[in-house]
Amino acid sequence: MFLASAEQPLLTAALSINLVRLAEMVLRIEQFDSAQPDCRPEQPTCLMIGKAEDQLVDLFIKLLEVGQNELDAQILGDQVVDEVYYRMLTSEHGYALRMLLKQGMTANEASFKVGYNSFSQFSREYKRFFGFPPSQTRLSL
Repeated sequence: MFLASAEQPLLTAALSINLVRLAEMVLRIEQFDSAQPDCRPEQPTCLMIGKAEDQLVDLFIKLLEVGQNELDAQILGDQVVDEVYYRMLTSEHGYALRMLLKQGMTANEASFKVGYNSFSQFSREYKRFFGFPPSQTRLSL
């Protein structure tokens, strides 16, 4: 169990996800990734909420810094957000979202494809991670 302190504070961050931009990022990734081997893990995995990768934490810090200056925010903000989307989509967490957006899978199919035995558990964790339920992913586009 982690206890926050002045030396090691507990940091949280939230970013509203623009599904259109996220879908565009999926298409860009797939365009360059199509020649690469399949990015699926050999063993089924699950989406999980937990400690963020250092790279993603650094991006959120950069986004906060950019947001402190209006000109920086207008010029650099979208680039940082795009990189956040990219890092999310190329992580193991983003695999289910990519399947829903690009391959047109149903949420139920995607949940089993990434290793869940319970669709309701997948749906809860997906909503916690992305901020919206899997059933609304394609509807929002």
